[in-house]
Amino acid sequence: MTKLQLFHQKYFYPMLLSFLFCGGCAQAQNTLESPAPWMPGTNFIEELGSNSSFEDGENFWNIPHETATVVSGIAHSGTHSLRIADLAVQNGQISTQPFAVQAGQQIYTSLWVKTKDISSTKKPADSTPAPGIKMDVTFLDSSGKVVKTQAYPHGDGGHEGTLDWMQLVGETTVPQNASNAKVDITIDANISGQLWVDDVQTWVIAKKPLSSIMQYPNYRGMALQHDTKPWKFLLQYNDKAAKRENTITVKSILRDAAGKVLFSKILEVPFSENTASFSLTPPANLPTGTYQLEQTFTAPDGNVLTQWNHTVRVVPEMPKVYIDAEGFTMVDGKRFFPLGVYVMVPGDEGLKRIADGGFNTVLSYKYGYRYDNPEEYLANAHKYGLKVIYSLKDMYPGDHDASTHGFELADSYIKKFRDNPAILSWYISDEKRPEWLPQLHQMYQNTVKLDPNHPAYLVYNRWGIDAYFHVTDVWGMDPYPVGVPWDSPGRDLQATTIFTAQTTKFGHGAKGVWTVPQIMDWGIYYKDHPSHPPTLDEMRNQAFQAIIRGATGLVFYSYFDLKFEKYPRNESTVNMDHFQRRWEVVSAMAKQVQHIVPAVLENNQVNLEQVGKGGIYAKALKHDGKLLILLANPLYQTQESTFVLPQGWAIQDATQGEIKSTFADGKVTFTLPSVGSGVFYLVKE
Repeated sequence: MTKLQLFHQKYFYPMLLSFLFCGGCAQAQNTLESPAPWMPGTNFIEELGSNSSFEDGENFWNIPHETATVVSGIAHSGTHSLRIADLAVQNGQISTQPFAVQAGQQIYTSLWVKTKDISSTKKPADSTPAPGIKMDVTFLDSSGKVVKTQAYPHGDGGHEGTLDWMQLVGETTVPQNASNAKVDITIDANISGQLWVDDVQTWVIAKKPLSSIMQYPNYRGMALQHDTKPWKFLLQYNDKAAKRENTITVKSILRDAAGKVLFSKILEVPFSENTASFSLTPPANLPTGTYQLEQTFTAPDGNVLTQWNHTVRVVPEMPKVYIDAEGFTMVDGKRFFPLGVYVMVPGDEGLKRIADGGFNTVLSYKYGYRYDNPEEYLANAHKYGLKVIYSLKDMYPGDHDASTHGFELADSYIKKFRDNPAILSWYISDEKRPEWLPQLHQMYQNTVKLDPNHPAYLVYNRWGIDAYFHVTDVWGMDPYPVGVPWDSPGRDLQATTIFTAQTTKFGHGAKGVWTVPQIMDWGIYYKDHPSHPPTLDEMRNQAFQAIIRGATGLVFYSYFDLKFEKYPRNESTVNMDHFQRRWEVVSAMAKQVQHIVPAVLENNQVNLEQVGKGGIYAKALKHDGKLLILLANPLYQTQESTFVLPQGWAIQDATQGEIKSTFADGKVTFTLPSVGSGVFYLVKE
């Protein structure tokens, strides 16, 4: 699925997810766990119900015997599964017995299905390769009355033929007045064949009052041998309404791989807000290896609030590519700012055009299981000095057109290309919703295990990105505000700032932030929607907003859409003259952004105090003997904002490009036109 196929629904509506395990567990357990491997500790979850894998026959299940039966010899795990035969005549519903739940709990449900000789008389309703199977969670009150049914339809018919085990997942919140729930499985009436179901599991996330976030060493818990910098942590209350202690006792125990205690330290950490910071001085001369840091948090009354586990890896050298302590991408020991575009199959000519156009990175959906010869793509990209974000985003069991052995397929590509000089990172998720978190965690862990030299990257497009903290090294959001077909957060182009600020905030300084600005025209995606190709000003404005709000990379969407002049988005509307005109504007924008990249990478920030209200976003960076004031006006109207002129700097030219300034009483007022952006240079006094 392409990024924009998900826009058939509004994507800016709030997600009811401030995930109870928080944005802060990236280093918390790097081993896969059962039954919920995406969680950083089994005390976070509780499995509901029993006999999820049918090893105890029909116990806990209500099974119509004319429809299904428990069999042995075919199973996703263990030795048994539920076989549903002759789908063309069955119409019974298979259900678990009710299990206890509590209002407000977050419920995750997963099942695995295997098919044989599936045939459908109805076109699939979506692209999920499920064989017409539907999974519901029905919530009941204390009297047994239905309160709500949460449906997870996975396609009417789905993929035909015979497929090996694939996973279906769903997520919902327990509604008010519900005290029990049951999982229901039904089969669409328009298919024939047979299937097997196994491992029907439901988990509830138990709320922890505190999260411990490792801010340094931030990248996968990696620290250089002989690195004496303190290990930094952020404590965060997950529920702001909960009682907040003024002081918490933190006991930290570091163990080596054999379980030997290397140090134990107790700290009293004061809280003045909902967060608090503390640090630990690591033991000197730790040998290379993997260590576990166990943390126990205790209230003044002696009550243990929670426990956390962080993995620390002491390494002789840092990876070829990693994310440093300020969120910047390090490549071969130097900071690198990904300035990229999404492509499909650009070919040698297209890759050269992209490199000549001011970009240094490409991300293609198409190589991998869909297209042959990714080696040529990587070789050509490397030839032109382009780095590649290699897409694994469709290689999930049960997702789109991927093989049912998606993880194995992704693993094979990681092993094949992890030493390729063109690889920058692995693209593990394109807007996957929270119900995919178990699989995202597995993909991330596989990537960490198989390739220590390149980070994982994911993109999201809704509220609640903090839920993904623990399944990636780099993340970004894609607001696409220019001519958007629905209401977006903020006004005009402000969504870029809102979404980039969200990724920066919830990254807590431990993540890379590669924002995805818009260069495509919404008019090619929707019939009768006005055409509005983003202008040079609108594209540059998005880029400047993102950088001002902390983006450490930009990957623009999308190069391949530039060739379409109007709806519908297919070969009938390809116009290469239109493409050339659009590309000239996009390239001009990229080169303007490229001009400020050295200052961005140096990241020598100077405080810029705003006076009063004003709608212009700004950031001050000292570089090459000058002070660069990055400015962006996100609105389609002229705006001005006033700032205290940083001490030691002066205005040499009052008007610079489209930016006008006035100075009085130690303050400078900038005026920018509609969606204006750019750099205003100050010189030393």
